[in-house]
Amino acid sequence: MTATASDRSSLGIQRACLHRLADTVQVLRRPVVTAAAIHQARTNLKAIEALLIVLRPQLPLATYRQSRHTLKEVRRGLGAIRDLAVNAKELARATRQAGLSPKSIRTTVGSWTHEHRKAATKTVFSPMTAALATVRQALIVEPPRPGRHVLRNGLRRLYRRAAVTCRRSLADPRAHQLHECRQRTQRLRYALEFADPWLSERDRELWHQTKTLSTRLGHHRDLGRLDALICRLPIRPPHRRQLHAELKKRQAAALRSYISCAGRAYSQNRRQFKSLKKAADNENTASK
Repeated sequence: MTATASDRSSLGIQRACLHRLADTVQVLRRPVVTAAAIHQARTNLKAIEALLIVLRPQLPLATYRQSRHTLKEVRRGLGAIRDLAVNAKELARATRQAGLSPKSIRTTVGSWTHEHRKAATKTVFSPMTAALATVRQALIVEPPRPGRHVLRNGLRRLYRRAAVTCRRSLADPRAHQLHECRQRTQRLRYALEFADPWLSERDRELWHQTKTLSTRLGHHRDLGRLDALICRLPIRPPHRRQLHAELKKRQAAALRSYISCAGRAYSQNRRQFKSLKKAADNENTASK
């Protein structure tokens, strides 16, 4: 289906949010919610959050704040379930690469895997689906106001915020700076994904770069959190030191990988996303 001007209007962005909310609720109501389904649900929630930021000037303040808060809480709950599976996988990989016997962490991996299966149940997901239903209802009852160049202006705001945090993280690559950069880069990534039909090739390249950056920063964060967890595991001290060393090495490699491509993604001081304005101008000319 061909994208139209109404698709990038405030009501078009609202429809995209409602569609993703419905899809997320459907995913979480499946009889068996797999790790892939949880990933899909978290991706939808991040995309909705990005589009709400784009719609921010057009939405009532109370609706915007409550919707963002609810999405954040649901995403955190899903993230905790997702982390159990990711930590088990990364710990097993780090054990192999450190040259340790799998027996040293078998109990821990088995425990995390069991907790993941136990957590991914309808009992856990039911409150989440109810909370998402309230967000959907709020967006229907109080729809966004119309405005000019809503998507373009929203992308420009997201780009400026992401560029600022990226520069900060390159100057001071501590965990909280990298985490903030990852969050803002992800929001820009999902907003660009929505705007893809109207983007120029140059802006599509930015989308690919933001996808790469958020993936590398996410991997860096997963390794850092696992490294902190190892201190509390029932592992012999020599094995713990080896695992720490292996995780630090992989974390440093992930950081170098991020730094090598971060500068290119935000090399421009300010992106105008002129292709969106040009599309609007062409449509206005054709309608006259």
